Amino acid sequence: MITLIAQMHGYGKCFFNYYFHPEGMKFFDFLGYVVFPYHILLRTKSKRRMCRNINSMCLKYKKGEIGRTSLNQSMVSYYGMLKYCNSKELKRLIDEIIKNRFSN
Repeated sequence: MITLIAQMHGYGKCFFNYYFHPEGMKFFDFLGYVVFPYHILLRTKSKRRMCRNINSMCLKYKKGEIGRTSLNQSMVSYYGMLKYCNSKELKRLIDEIIKNRFSN
């Protein structure tokens, strides 16, 4: 975490004239992720948007508006986002959404 803060400090100072104070910092929001000292989470707004889009894509696939390839590409993209954060529970939720959409 210390090296990440040091890198963020250099980046913020260089491009945004922004200073990160290491002692006063509990977490920071960066590129859709909330970074804590010992774990990284996906931003809440991003989680909600992801679940909403997955529901929408599953419905479009069932109606025949999009193909299986398009659905798979989107799912791989979302799983790629989740790979960089602590998101075991969110992955389980997404798998449940997909299972429920295609079991009916």
